[in-house]
Amino acid sequence: MRSNAENTLGALSRALSDEINESVHGLDLMPSELEAVGHIGHAPGMAISDLAQSIALSHAATVRLVRRLEAKGLITRAHSQSDSRVVLLHLSKSGKSMHDGIMSHRTKKLRHALNALTVQEQKILASFADRMLRKILRDESHAYRICRLCDRDNCSHCPIENEMADRELQND
Repeated sequence: MRSNAENTLGALSRALSDEINESVHGLDLMPSELEAVGHIGHAPGMAISDLAQSIALSHAATVRLVRRLEAKGLITRAHSQSDSRVVLLHLSKSGKSMHDGIMSHRTKKLRHALNALTVQEQKILASFADRMLRKILRDESHAYRICRLCDRDNCSHCPIENEMADRELQND
């Protein structure tokens, strides 16, 4: 007899994603713009090429996206000191405020769902989620994509970073 785990996990992940997306709907940003603000807030100083990889857009589409975000006053661009061809992205003051709002909405929705579990059950769920995240991680660009809306300040013992480090050690 098959487990219903696939359907349950699929429904839960979709429901949580929908809840988070609906909660930030009023922020007046397109989904790709929300993702970009999330990514840049998570990894300030990222290059446009890294942003393009992590949100699965072409370089040209990402440049257009960056222009829109800059026009909205959410990001700033600066050339790398080591390579003037590379453009690095940072959130502006307004962008940081937007990022904080996105993260606040995300946290509220996740906490609401987690409140269905006891503290011990939450620890068990976190342990299972860690193992599953490590298993599905493909590469560094996928790592950026997975972690794009993580709360970096509250992410100790990140399973993605740990898996990337373990793989690097294995390749040495």
